[in-house]
Amino acid sequence: ADRLFAKEIKGRDDFRQETGLGKKWLAKAEEWGVITPEVLEDGEALFLPDDVAIGKLMVDMDHLGFGPKDGFDPEDLRHIAEFVKNYVVSVLKKYYENNLEKLTSKEYVDRASQYHEVISLFFYHLYRKFVREATRRLSAYREPHTDK
Repeated sequence: ADRLFAKEIKGRDDFRQETGLGKKWLAKAEEWGVITPEVLEDGEALFLPDDVAIGKLMVDMDHLGFGPKDGFDPEDLRHIAEFVKNYVVSVLKKYYENNLEKLTSKEYVDRASQYHEVISLFFYHLYRKFVREATRRLSAYREPHTDK
């Protein structure tokens, strides 16, 4: 629940303290575009709530046994981020080109915000579905076959 109500954090040291993400992995996540702080006029990094949540999730993954020492390649997060970003840019560009006149309406802004939440949940549930299916197939494959 704390991820849903994360706050902005100013500064990399405070970000690392809040999320538990190490210096090396924060640098990698920024390099990969997984975590993308805004740079303020004073040169300080400002991490928005989504980046705080992502940092905490990366730490959770490691604690659950899905870190580099367990054989999980964290760079896979880069590929996921690139895929999602490219998808979002492509879909929004296509939509906005066809609906440019709607962009300034308050009704559109409200509905778009709701759509963003719905599509986020769609991605979440789609991922869960595919993981369950793949896990079920792998489990069935690993079970010894018995002759009847």
